[in-house]
Amino acid sequence: VLVGAGTVLADDPRLTVRLPGTRVATLVRVVLDGRLRTPARAKVTNGDAPTIVFTARGAASRARARALHARGVQVVEVPSVRGRLSLLAVLRTLGALDIQSLLVEGGAAVHGAFIDEGFVDGVALFLAPRLLGAGVPIAAGRGRGLLRGLALEEVRATSVGPDILVTAQAIPKG
Repeated sequence: VLVGAGTVLADDPRLTVRLPGTRVATLVRVVLDGRLRTPARAKVTNGDAPTIVFTARGAASRARARALHARGVQVVEVPSVRGRLSLLAVLRTLGALDIQSLLVEGGAAVHGAFIDEGFVDGVALFLAPRLLGAGVPIAAGRGRGLLRGLALEEVRATSVGPDILVTAQAIPKG
């Protein structure tokens, strides 16, 4: 499960599976944190599951990195591209660790970065039966316009309690 530092700082999520009767073979929590702002006492560092924090090469505070290491967190430095962590380097590192499936549960900036880079295989979106009229976008970034947007297929909607889960597969470019 991957989130950005903004989600960790705003929501302090645990990023664990807590549904009764649900088993997950191996869960690894991943945080994209270019400036290494993740607090050592954040819930993602509690030892419930392995945690990897990716930060920009040379940007890591040694004291913060040591504090995270002391909590069992693996801190990995990767290059930055246009002021953002290289998602390709992140994904290659995760692949080298034999992590082959990734749920990106980040905020708008993280979702937008994955869409911009073409690293989206599928989408799962929960819709609650409330219209607020304001809020944050699902994805932020450069924007693609209608013709170049992320095309989806096999779109399905399922009721989950009072909510609706919409799932779809991304149509590969090519």
